[in-house]
Amino acid sequence: STIFKKRGKKRYGRTKTFYYDHAKRQVRVTVKRDGVVTEGEPLPMTGEAEPVDVLTAFFNFRAGFYGPLEEGRHIVVPTFSRKGPSDIVIDILPPQQRPKKYRSLRNVLFCRVQLDQEVFNTGGGDVWVWLDKQGMPLGGVVENVLGLGDVRGSKAREVRNEN
Repeated sequence: STIFKKRGKKRYGRTKTFYYDHAKRQVRVTVKRDGVVTEGEPLPMTGEAEPVDVLTAFFNFRAGFYGPLEEGRHIVVPTFSRKGPSDIVIDILPPQQRPKKYRSLRNVLFCRVQLDQEVFNTGGGDVWVWLDKQGMPLGGVVENVLGLGDVRGSKAREVRNEN
């Protein structure tokens, strides 16, 4: 992941990279700041399940790799943070368990996603994602992103080419 702050000559940032070595069952984390790369100690992979990054977990979830996409499911996916082993927890919520502001969404799979705060640089906010019944993403909100507040996204309207 890469994060940049400020603009122009005051701009600074960092890039964090996770290297998964499944043969050695360990993960290395490197951080690049101002052209200087620092590498942390290798972190051991624990448990039998292979840890994945958040993007891989999202695609695997949508594809049904962790089981059927249906309301009431509670899914735990192993991953890593800079501190070591962590989990991504996904709950597919029925309408009555959704926050009030999202109860108007109909015919969707509504998910609460809990993951390490460092992934989206949140101050303890939740991640909400809604999919159609085939698992296609329709929208989402990352709450309490530091310096930005709530960050929202939605599927763009499809435009078909008549040619």
